[in-house]
Amino acid sequence: MKVFLQLKGPLKKYGNDSDTLELEFDRTILTVREIAEQLGIPTSSVSFIQVNGSKSSLDESLKGGELIVFNPRVAGG
Repeated sequence: MKVFLQLKGPLKKYGNDSDTLELEFDRTILTVREIAEQLGIPTSSVSFIQVNGSKSSLDESLKGGELIVFNPRVAGG
């Protein structure tokens, strides 16, 4: 299964500072949470996730070909 991943802002460090990653997995069903765990992305650092442009959850099942976007938590004053 192949998926495409975009890591925004400070989350880019988990993808070698690349804008878009193409990831290939041997499994046929995978969740967004499993991808985050495999890349070492702390879920506490993620504000929200989009799958193919729609807001999603960490437990969303993926079938392949999706574009997943991880958006960081942002703090400021």
